[in-house]
Amino acid sequence: MTEPLPQQTEPEIESGHDVDELGRDCREARHAIARFVGGSVDRATDRRFRNHLMRCQECRAIYRETMSTAARMGGALRSEREETERETRHVSFRARAIQATADKRRRNRFGLRLALLPAGIALLILLFRAGGGESALVLHWNGGHVRAAGQLLNDDRPRMRLSSGDWCETRGNATARIATSIELGEEPPPFTLGIETSLQVLDAKDHNVRLARGSLSARGPCSVITPHGVLAIESGGASVVLDGARYVLSVESGEVSWTGPSETRTLSAGQRLGN
Repeated sequence: MTEPLPQQTEPEIESGHDVDELGRDCREARHAIARFVGGSVDRATDRRFRNHLMRCQECRAIYRETMSTAARMGGALRSEREETERETRHVSFRARAIQATADKRRRNRFGLRLALLPAGIALLILLFRAGGGESALVLHWNGGHVRAAGQLLNDDRPRMRLSSGDWCETRGNATARIATSIELGEEPPPFTLGIETSLQVLDAKDHNVRLARGSLSARGPCSVITPHGVLAIESGGASVVLDGARYVLSVESGEVSWTGPSETRTLSAGQRLGN
């Protein structure tokens, strides 16, 4: 914006110059004030306009009043713009602060859950492996090489609670027992693993197992799946011996159901089946 003209003494108007080059009266000069204040006049017009203001006191007063009004309006606009910018920054900062706090809380909660996750898993494993209960299957170590769920049983770990999907095996002359509680009672255990026996627990709650090899004595209610058929014992007991492609099923007491590839048979105590 062009700076206001300094105070100057009014020069005498020379003969032949009572009207300046912008027009025969001051109207054109006053119309040019708005363009002059806005800084949109060229250099030649600017020079002629200044010359006119030096000669015309009335136009000079109008110019100065226009400049003062423009300055006041500009200051007000700047103040309003700065206030709007401050409010915008304040709102933005508040929103970022709230978001950062929420993110931190979420991270803290997530981090706490991650930190507690291993402890929770360990607790579940302990409850699942070492807990009791009538519906549980617990492997008891009799000595020798007995492995369950990938871990060896020994004097320090004489028993282990079994879950569905766990494998159990004996090697050498080792044997093991699977009972429905941690402490064996007077009742015989549901399963007794013989020498070189391998089986998988299919359903620990319903006492369903899969015999892969070796010998297994089972007492009902339970079921034993073998490569040659399915043994279902409602009550009583039976034994199954697997030797490669050969199997022998012996019923010790009660009645059992045997479902083979081509037939289903009900066997009583003392009966045998196999090849």
